[in-house]
Amino acid sequence: QDFLNFSDNSGETRLDIFIQVQFSEIQFIRTSDGYVGNYSVSVSVYQMDKETLVTEKIWNEKINIATFEESSAKSNYNLSYRSINMKPGKYFIKTTVTDNESRSEYSSSNEFEVRDLSERPSISDIMLVTKKNSVGGSDKIFPNISRNVSESEDKIKLYFEVYSDSLTMYNIEYVVETKY
Repeated sequence: QDFLNFSDNSGETRLDIFIQVQFSEIQFIRTSDGYVGNYSVSVSVYQMDKETLVTEKIWNEKINIATFEESSAKSNYNLSYRSINMKPGKYFIKTTVTDNESRSEYSSSNEFEVRDLSERPSISDIMLVTKKNSVGGSDKIFPNISRNVSESEDKIKLYFEVYSDSLTMYNIEYVVETKY
């Protein structure tokens, strides 16, 4: 999972939520067309007291695959995305993924700061990009949820947005450092 701050132009910040679920974590059922797996995602955002619920998003995902081998391949996953408009502040976020067939649950909890991006100029969070596809004239980017980058990669793809109220040109410089 990954959480990123982007401007919403409404005075609030758009919290983008990315959930990556490995096929091997889902139980697939044979159908006449192949195999299907279903799971539910619940993202609950609390105040830092971990008791006061601020907002919650719940959705279902369905995965259709042709062969059973696809269900266990380590490289196969489903990526889902939702957004929530939030007031800036620190929050406690609990994410639960439930396999609808086996009822297995996987949960994680994180503290996350929703940043105030209403000041100009400002910059969104930086997304590590795993790939980019062009579909119908528009680009679609896919985040690197694990944030793992191998030393063999000669390029690191990033995506971020810069917000400004004017036509002022900005020069952005950044440094990528290794942290252990």
